[in-house]
Parts: sequence; C-alpha cells; structure tokens
Amino acid sequence: MVLRDIVNVINKYFFKFGNQMLRIIIVILLFSMQLFAGYSNLGTRLYIETKLGYKLEKLVFGINENASIYLDKSLGESELPPFPPPQGIHAGFMFMDTSQKEMIMSYKDYKPFPLKKYDTVKYVLRVMKGAGDIITFKWNPLGNNIFSAVIVDKLTGGKIININMKDSSKAKITNEFVEKFELYVLYEPITDVVESNDVKILNVFPTECTDKITINGSEKFVYYRIYDVLGSMVNCGELVAGFSVVDVSGLASGVYIIAVLDGEGNRVLRKVVKS
Repeated sequence: MVLRDIVNVINKYFFKFGNQMLRIIIVILLFSMQLFAGYSNLGTRLYIETKLGYKLEKLVFGINENASIYLDKSLGESELPPFPPPQGIHAGFMFMDTSQKEMIMSYKDYKPFPLKKYDTVKYVLRVMKGAGDIITFKWNPLGNNIFSAVIVDKLTGGKIININMKDSSKAKITNEFVEKFELYVLYEPITDVVESNDVKILNVFPTECTDKITINGSEKFVYYRIYDVLGSMVNCGELVAGFSVVDVSGLASGVYIIAVLDGEGNRVLRKVVKS
C-alpha cells in the first residue's frame, strides 16, 4: 500500500467510523513505512557481448517501490517479440503477463521491495544467440546496497554456471548450449544494520572455512541464520552471550551469508566461503 492509497482510505472512511478507524489506518501507515524504509529504488545494468562481436546493452534489473511482479510499463518495462533477430543476440528477462496469461520477455525487470529483510530477489533471464557463439556477461561493480548477487543456469540451479557478481565485473559463459539463467540478488537495506559499538566488535571467522565457523560478538546478539547465495536458509541457532561455534561441515562448497540478529530483529551480515 503506497501513501496515496492510505490517504484515500482515510478520506473515505474517517467520517463514517470516526477516530477508531483513523488509529487503525495510522498503524497500517507506520507499518508500511517501517517495512520499506530501509530500501531504495535501484537499477543495475547487465551487458552481454558475444564471441562474434554482437552486443546488447539494454538489460536492467532492480527493485522499485512502485514495481509489481508483472509488466510495469510506467517503469520502462515493455514486451519483446518472442523470436530472435535474423542474426546477433536476443535477450530479456522473463515473467508472467496477467493480461495474456503467458510468459513474456522485457529488457527491464523491476521487482517490488523485499517483504522481509532476508528475502532474495529472483530474476529469470533468457539469452538467444547464433549456434556456436559464446557470450560474456559484464556489469559495473556492485555497490554496498547489494550484499550478494549470483548468476546460475536455470536447468541445474548452479551446477553448470555459478557466477558471483560481487567478486568480479564480467564472466564468460563457455557452455554454448545454456540460454536460460537465474539471478539471485540480496539487497542491503540502508537502515538495516544497527549502528553501535556492539555491532562493530562482531567477528565471524574464519572467512574461508572447511568444517566450523565461530561467531563472537556482543551479548545483545541472540541468534544466527545462515543462507546460501540463492536465499535459502541452511542453518540457524541461538547464541550464548553472543558466542557460538557452528558446524558447517555438512554444507556444500560455496559462498554463504551469516545473519546475526539481536533481540529486536536487527541484523548484521557477514560472508564466509565454505571449501
């Protein structure tokens, strides 16, 4: 619910139901503001180049307070033809169009703000090119408002293609048969991290581990959650006086996000690599 919608409801029902309805609406307004206050509108451009010299520089993915999970023409999303051009490259983000009840493609894909602090935003990308041609993804370095971002192949969920976008600014896809990809992005709320001396002394080590990690911080931290780069929670538990040794030997090799939380639900994020 956006602010103008709440104002319209107030104008419609205030005189009918009086102060009790107004108090309820104010609570809804405050909850909505708190839910989305930490995020800002963001768009990230993704470039594609092929071995044969073709380029595509129109792809953009991001989040926006006015976005839906469908086609948002007001944000520049527009339906692309479902067929590739006679030569070169054809690519777009895929999502459902409610009016046509079918999957469509667009150069741009803006998603709504995450409903929860730990939600990973997913984008589906299809790339069509000439037979035998090989593509390279390129992007500008990701800022602090993106905590993690990966590109994986849609068929296996990352067993063939698994690109960590935070560690580089380009990646060559050597498998010429992969044409469908998924992007998993964890956006960092601006106001999400507690700014205090207690947070600054939090340590999660080693950052490159094989079987165990140690979480050591303020007594205000009460529990932890571990997420893989696709946003799935793979481990969680409580901290005793801000301390815990966590067994991660059963996790697959890869990058993981450690969310350490205090009693009020505020979190601090750390990244570890499991070998």
